Amino acid sequence: MHTMEEVYEVEVSIPVRITNVPANVVITTGIADSIKVTIKDKGFNLLSYIGDDDVQAPVDIDFKHYASEDFHSIVPVNSLSRQVFSRFKKTNVLSVKPERFEFYYNYGRNKKVPVMLAGKVSPSEMYFLSKVHFSPDSVLVYAAKDVLDKVESVSIKPVTIDNFKDTVTLTTELVQRPGMKTVPDKVRLTLYPDIYSEATVDVPITCNNIPSGKILRTFPSKAKVTFVVGMRQYKEMTVHDFTVTADYNDIVSNPDKQTCHLTLRTTPDNVYRARIVDDEVDFLIEE
Repeated sequence: MHTMEEVYEVEVSIPVRITNVPANVVITTGIADSIKVTIKDKGFNLLSYIGDDDVQAPVDIDFKHYASEDFHSIVPVNSLSRQVFSRFKKTNVLSVKPERFEFYYNYGRNKKVPVMLAGKVSPSEMYFLSKVHFSPDSVLVYAAKDVLDKVESVSIKPVTIDNFKDTVTLTTELVQRPGMKTVPDKVRLTLYPDIYSEATVDVPITCNNIPSGKILRTFPSKAKVTFVVGMRQYKEMTVHDFTVTADYNDIVSNPDKQTCHLTLRTTPDNVYRARIVDDEVDFLIEE
């Protein structure tokens, strides 16, 4: 009992909520969820506040009282003092934090934007990141017009994932800026690693700039193209994704040359270090 007569300082957390929000209003950045009140009193008196429904009842911020023309409302905590101080009777209140509350809102203005990856994602050695998938892959952004005009995408909160070989799936939050709300505020991220593999395809050789009535025959008629690709992409690839050409103008400009040079014109986006194994071939021009 002697201990309860001693004086202590404690912090009490009181919930805060915005009330009287019209149905057509979207709160884009909400307020802090509580007021932190530091009080000083004898232990016996402090104990009486524990479990007291009147003390723990939310402090209300009336939206209609603080609505502003710029859709940004600032609520000084001293304007809520009556709701706070009346709960502690004769107890000494030392501090109330934060010093103010603020919130942003609009009347439903929104824009759909894609979700972007942020952070460091590094598969294991000999693996690479073949695909990034978000579910959903785009979200609605609610904000004032000047904010929406500048927003082109929304990124996830940066993640760090190293040395993975298998598919990684996790739920991650989106970065929220002041005055902006995303719906939803979380997305499901899936990372698909793939192992590098060297592959070779035989690509038909075609001729550029050849005049009508002439035919270029090369020996061989196909060129071997070697490249590095993920196994998953390789299974989806066809020879038609590559183009190898000889240039008629180059041939006639070098009449003493016995071979023609081949050029790798097009390759799929997901291959690396693509090259023609033998880029000089014999040829014959037929009329």
